[in-house]
Amino acid sequence: MRNILLICLGLGFLPKAWSQCEQIFTKPPNLYPNPHLALPANLPPSAGQFACDKKGCTRSDSFSAGNYNFSAGSFKQGNFISTNGTTTRLFFDSLSLNQADINMSGLARDLIIYVRGNLSIAGKSSVRAIIYASGNVTIAGNAAVYGAVAAGGDYNRNGNGNVDVDLNEVSKADFNGMCNTQPVLKLHHFEFDYTSSPLTCKAETMTVRACKDAACNLFTDPVEANLSLAPNTNGAWYVDANKTNVVKFENGSATVALRNNVITPITIGVTSSVPSTIAGSNTLCRSGSGALNTASCTLSFAESGFVFDVPDKLANKPTGNISISAVKTSDETLQCVPLFSKTTKNVDFWSSYINPITPISGQAITVNNTEVGKLESAATTLELTFDDTGKANIDVNYPDAGKMQLDAKYTGTGDEQGLVMVGSDQFVSCPVGLCVMPEDNNAKCSAGDSSCNRYKKAGESFNVVVQGKAWESDVDTDYCDNINTPNYGHNEVTLGHQLVAPSGGVLGEVGAEKYNHVAQTTNSNTVSQSVTEVGVFKFTADPASTYLGSSFYDIPLAASPNIGRFVPDRFVVSSSSVLPSCGSFTYMDQPFGLTLTLSAFNTGTYTTQNYQGAFAKAGASLVGENANDGVDLSGRLSALPINASSWALGEANVGLSYQANFSRTAPPSADGPFSQLAIGVQVFDNDGVVSFIDSPDMRADSSDICVDSNNCNAKQLSTQDLRHGRVVMDNTFGPENEILRMPTYAQYWNGSAWITNVSDSCTNVTDALDGTEIYAPSLTAGQTVTRSDGGSLVSGGQLILLWQNSGSVAYRGQVTAPLQVDGWLKWYWNWDQVSPTQLYEPRASAFLGRYRGHDRIIYWREVGQ
Repeated sequence: MRNILLICLGLGFLPKAWSQCEQIFTKPPNLYPNPHLALPANLPPSAGQFACDKKGCTRSDSFSAGNYNFSAGSFKQGNFISTNGTTTRLFFDSLSLNQADINMSGLARDLIIYVRGNLSIAGKSSVRAIIYASGNVTIAGNAAVYGAVAAGGDYNRNGNGNVDVDLNEVSKADFNGMCNTQPVLKLHHFEFDYTSSPLTCKAETMTVRACKDAACNLFTDPVEANLSLAPNTNGAWYVDANKTNVVKFENGSATVALRNNVITPITIGVTSSVPSTIAGSNTLCRSGSGALNTASCTLSFAESGFVFDVPDKLANKPTGNISISAVKTSDETLQCVPLFSKTTKNVDFWSSYINPITPISGQAITVNNTEVGKLESAATTLELTFDDTGKANIDVNYPDAGKMQLDAKYTGTGDEQGLVMVGSDQFVSCPVGLCVMPEDNNAKCSAGDSSCNRYKKAGESFNVVVQGKAWESDVDTDYCDNINTPNYGHNEVTLGHQLVAPSGGVLGEVGAEKYNHVAQTTNSNTVSQSVTEVGVFKFTADPASTYLGSSFYDIPLAASPNIGRFVPDRFVVSSSSVLPSCGSFTYMDQPFGLTLTLSAFNTGTYTTQNYQGAFAKAGASLVGENANDGVDLSGRLSALPINASSWALGEANVGLSYQANFSRTAPPSADGPFSQLAIGVQVFDNDGVVSFIDSPDMRADSSDICVDSNNCNAKQLSTQDLRHGRVVMDNTFGPENEILRMPTYAQYWNGSAWITNVSDSCTNVTDALDGTEIYAPSLTAGQTVTRSDGGSLVSGGQLILLWQNSGSVAYRGQVTAPLQVDGWLKWYWNWDQVSPTQLYEPRASAFLGRYRGHDRIIYWREVGQ
């Protein structure tokens, strides 16, 4: 396993390909800025000269945000250039201003002026802009610039000319890629990490990590550093087998190698970097599993030792045979040559913990199936047989996850007295996979469909438990029953989910998208999760492709078993409308318009579009109560056409085709009026009574203020005036040769008596006789009686019916006829004296020629019901 060079950044942003704006525009103005302000790549062709004076301009001087390119520019004696938006960018080959005010009604951030040559501002000119000239800048007279100025050539300020620099305006301007407005923050420090046994006969390989703070958290943007080696007469740095001291970092890490051919101590460090380091930065180094310090940046290479390479591996999976060689540096070639050949030696082995440096219940490395000590003082001696090439084989295993170091040491005896050889290698032990399980036993939904029990509301938090697991078999795919890796820690594990049901539904979003997996004694990391949608899901954890700097194994995405069922949190009413059917009121039993939309929301403000089909179970009904009197009138309101089959994409709609009604009380009684009938909607989730109407403000069965007692169960839609109504007619009398007038009235029950409904100007009746009338005596040949009213529409609660003879022979007698009215205006007239609960149409008689009455009688009416 390669070892580590770390570079830590002090709270910094990566320097971009373009220059920093703050390096160009400074307070006071910058002279000869380096680098210069770059021209944008999308600069349009030149539009020619742009000049303005007191007579006007050669083109419009009003600009929206964007780039505008000109040759020479000249402005004098006037107020010019207005901007709309951030930022207008004007480009000139040269520019002169004299007695000119530029963009004085705007902000400096709204106008950038780029002059490819020289700029002159004279007279009493005022400019509100950010100005850059690659040539000379001259500000003379009483000219003033509010914003910023930078000159690529000379900067001359004469007379009372002044520049008022506002760097805040610079930071808020849109430079269109000409420079970077983001602040430049610096590297914090560098860290080197190397093994404790480098050899002169081989290059020492190191992994480089870039960090952004004192704790050395990785900084993933590019960084470039120049490495130092002192003395450098017998060694050099290598990157990708190329001799160079320049190293570039990608995604926070890089790999370098250091070659040193002598045992004389050397010192490593960093001479410079981009970004640079903060003031007082110290380079830190670590040897093997030792501590980070500046002293370890001085190290020595040995002329002999053990060389072996433990590959990165899966936790609990043996590496198989690894060659270990006892070598020394050749006097001629400086290369490693065998030191032992065809012999057996006793070699001490021990292990060190690199990451985590203090493990949980730290387990031992095994070498050739023998556990080795965890300290040099507790090293385990193993007998190794070296072949004629100076190599022996070892088989290494470690059951947990983490980064480990295996050390080997030989101490000579007899003829080899005084010979001490050491060697070490670091390797990463990766979990074979993760196990993701719900914390709650009732969360699992084995059927994976709508038949599963309700678990949580969409958007409601629940816990999943994530565990690292060790290898057991190459054909194993279910890792949850494998042995644990409690020391597994991994930052930036991506969390996600997979939709199981409904098929073809909406995936939604999870509440937690990432978490940092940390080592735990229980091997369990509990993560709070949620999902915005309804349905059944699998929840996933996907570690980053590298683990502890190793890309040997991409720990696969892990998915939980089916979890659910997730249901809506509440039902929201929108687009509701209740319209009276007759002006300001509606008769009982009369249909009236009612529309609404119910939306199944999650705990946030998202409509759960999967709430449809088998996953939708809710129904709804109308509720009613008059003037909050506590008398529940809901049973007299019609049923809403909302049931489980009504839902589509999380919504149920009651459209214009639906007509609601409020029924009359049991016959033959009358009640009302209900002039303050509150009509609301109540939703029943039919799923355990956990999801309710949103923001309820009504309870039909209580006169309490339910909002105060927090026991409302419905959402009020409207307050309506409902009246029990009927139509009555008076008998009429008169000569057979005259038109008889029959008064007709729309009435309603006022609580104690029937009164004319003066609010009714909408009731229609069918006034023509329909053949059911009764003639006494019967009609004879040539006799015809008709009834009409000239409009059939009640006005102010009244209507006059007109009766007349229209045949060739006048009829003299009594005609009794019903009037066809809507069902809600019929009444329990009991015409047959045996049907007191049956609704009848009103009827009355017209007497033609039978009795005229006395002239002094103004009005005659039959007294009845």
